[in-house]
Amino acid sequence: QIKQLIMMNLEEEEATNETEEIKLPMIDEKTTLLQNGLNDETPKKSILKNGIYSLVVISTLLVVGATWTSSQTEKDSSLTESDYSFTAINSYGAFAEQYPFSGQYEMVEPHISTTLTATVNGVELDSSQNIVWQIETSTGEYEYPTGSSVVVIFQGTGKYALNWYSLTDTDDDASSSSQTLFKGFSNAKAPKFPNMAVESESGDSIVFSTYVRRELRTLSDTDRDAFFDAAEIVFRVPTTEGQATYGTKYYSAGYYGAKHNVLSGNTNCDHMHDGLGFVTSHSALTLMFEQTLQAINPRVTVPYWDYTIDITAYELAGELSAFFDSPVFGEDYFGSAITKQKSGDDDLSDVVDPSGRILTGRFTNVEVSLSYWGLTSTVYNAYGHIRSPWNNNNDPYVNRFNTTYGFAAVGNARRRRLSGSESSRKLSSSEFGSADCSTIYDVMQYDTWAEWGLDVGYQPHGPIHTLIGGVYNADYKESMSERANVDDDFVEAWSLLAFGLFKDMWRDGKVECPTSCSDDTPITSCACTCPDIDTWTSSAESAKAMLEEIDNGIFSDDTYTTDLDGNDISILVLKTLCNAYDELNPVIGESLQSSSTMDITFWPTHPFVDRLFQWKLIHTGFTDTTWADASCYGHSSTDAVGWKNLWDDDDHEYTNLEIYANLDPTVSQVEDYVPNYVYDTFRWDQCTVLGYPATLFDDDDAR
Repeated sequence: QIKQLIMMNLEEEEATNETEEIKLPMIDEKTTLLQNGLNDETPKKSILKNGIYSLVVISTLLVVGATWTSSQTEKDSSLTESDYSFTAINSYGAFAEQYPFSGQYEMVEPHISTTLTATVNGVELDSSQNIVWQIETSTGEYEYPTGSSVVVIFQGTGKYALNWYSLTDTDDDASSSSQTLFKGFSNAKAPKFPNMAVESESGDSIVFSTYVRRELRTLSDTDRDAFFDAAEIVFRVPTTEGQATYGTKYYSAGYYGAKHNVLSGNTNCDHMHDGLGFVTSHSALTLMFEQTLQAINPRVTVPYWDYTIDITAYELAGELSAFFDSPVFGEDYFGSAITKQKSGDDDLSDVVDPSGRILTGRFTNVEVSLSYWGLTSTVYNAYGHIRSPWNNNNDPYVNRFNTTYGFAAVGNARRRRLSGSESSRKLSSSEFGSADCSTIYDVMQYDTWAEWGLDVGYQPHGPIHTLIGGVYNADYKESMSERANVDDDFVEAWSLLAFGLFKDMWRDGKVECPTSCSDDTPITSCACTCPDIDTWTSSAESAKAMLEEIDNGIFSDDTYTTDLDGNDISILVLKTLCNAYDELNPVIGESLQSSSTMDITFWPTHPFVDRLFQWKLIHTGFTDTTWADASCYGHSSTDAVGWKNLWDDDDHEYTNLEIYANLDPTVSQVEDYVPNYVYDTFRWDQCTVLGYPATLFDDDDAR
């Protein structure tokens, strides 16, 4: 039976023993190598640590200096159960080594070829030996490949039993009951080979199978294409049609957009942003989307986009075009960012296509109308599109504008911090942000969950939405400059926050928007307005008072309501904010409003924050995990806003506290704990170029 088992598996082993390789580029210079990532045509190399983008790939099989000979596989009483082991590796090499459970088990990924190699006392067994494996590749399902190294594909997440056996007593009579196996290790869950005697029973072996989220550019071409192929289906196929093909886990981009829009575009408050529910809700939403993709292709995960690589490229180059020239805006990734750099100018107001439509790649002409997706909703704009009610953009497709009221949200190299020694003027504490190494380093030093969970959604994250989405057709810089001698720096400082101020004014009833406009109604006739603008601007004093009511943190400072000649411009600022001048007819890009999920960039952007969250919990944790009571539902610990069937199938809506617990990777002491996913690594090597530790914590000496 052993001979038959071995012979039966040899052909299968030969057919499956080829593994994929991931290949890395050699390091080049600064911004190019920062952003280019990986491709299948470049030779496999390790990128040196003194470079900007440091990665090391472990080869498919671990090479050791010796092999274990056939005679040494016989039972040796001096060896303990821990001496009989195996290695597991795939084409990406080692991953998730910083997780607390990584040393307890060999970790594998589902639906990707994994090479298992039998070892004794840390040394690989000789390839000439007859090794039989007993591998649980999915719950209760076993495979029995042969050879000292075998290639298998695990079919799901979980903890699976694994054993290998070495033939120690050969006998030409295959039916002889005297044949024995030396058992490398065993597990109670694994069935015994029928009619075979086992010489000894030693310890248990478990493999830990979980999905791995990787940086978008480090994926092999095959895996990156698989992600975008699945995502393209989601962005084209309505839910009913998709579920008929892919099952009940399938939901369309329109469904996700409408769900995010209802929670974020509500009249009373934002149930997903501006509070502690930001992290939990967006991590749950991303996991739900990931499970939709896996219904299409079970190998797929949602990669993360480490946008600090591209912001760092901008900061090093000193030109914002370095950000938009990133490969992530290529045809094979997100598609065009649609803006281009003006010659000799850092202003990106030279838009390629004023329609704002994505011009290249898979995600051109993604529909945003409720009717296309076969949906009804309580939140939509006047044209019936899955957009914020305060965004009466009539274009039926996803838009990107990149500039916001005539300005660009940029990284730390462009942030102006004016102090008394430099100027009598100063920027408010809510100055436009960065999403760079500086801000993610700062937030990782916070000690309490209340502080960390609130602030991580702002400067470490929000400016990316502004850079991609933007606001078009309302150039505040140009409009105000025509009417007063204004300081562009300070117009910029509040203008980059104006989309949020306008949203708040809408919620407060200060702004009113039409609820229905025909498709052919121009946006100038379907505009949101401030109905009381004449009363508010009856005097400079009343205009100033209203501005302070809108945002006291900004407009209580006369800096923002005084021009360079010392004149009070409160009326001008308030009329501009209300878009009360004929030339101001703003339309907002998808990424910067409450249905931002409709832009594909949304999905790899949010795992970036989730990755920070996991690393914070692993590396230091929080000294205080108290959830402050929130006035807006969705941000207190016991609030539940509709996330369910992510970790079970009982239709239970998870509270924020339950989501937090399920995301926490430090609970590995729970016996049956297996996370849905892990991250490949917790390093930000590009930040070392700017003087920050690669791990974002000062106890790391790699700078």
